Order: sequence, then C-alpha cells, then structure tokens
Amino acid sequence: MGSACRIEAILTGAGQELAKPAEKSFEKEGEILERALRKALKDRDEALRELATASRWVDRSAFGKEEGFAQAHQALLKALEKAGDSV
Repeated sequence: MGSACRIEAILTGAGQELAKPAEKSFEKEGEILERALRKALKDRDEALRELATASRWVDRSAFGKEEGFAQAHQALLKALEKAGDSV
C-alpha cells in the first residue's frame, strides 16, 4: 500500500469524502488529497475554537460572572460533540 493510499485511508477514516479524479494521475490524486487534508484541518481547528469558547463561557457562568449557565452548558455539549467527530 503506497503513501497516497495510506493518506486516503486516514482521511476517509476521519470522515472526509474524497472526490474521484476525472483522470487518474498522481497530480490529480494529490490535489484531491490536499483539499481533503486542508478541509479536515480546518474542521478540526473550528471545532477546537468552538470548544474553547464554550468552555470559557461555562467557566464564567459557573462563577457568576455571566448569566446563562444552562445555555453555556448546552453550547459546551454541542462543541464537545463536534470536536469528538473531528477525532
């Protein structure tokens, strides 16, 4: 199994859908893998940012610096779910 196949398996295992190249060439397959990798990293970064934001909101709400603990807790649970999908 070549490097490109291993990378493809990792990306599909992480939930990324890979387009099929119109023509089979290393360059086209590399472009598809690059797009999928960039999307996977972007999605992961977004999930981590949302998790950090929700965690700070829960912290502030729990210690009386902000209202809305229930909403903060829901946001945290949603962010945890999204982050879990990225792992």
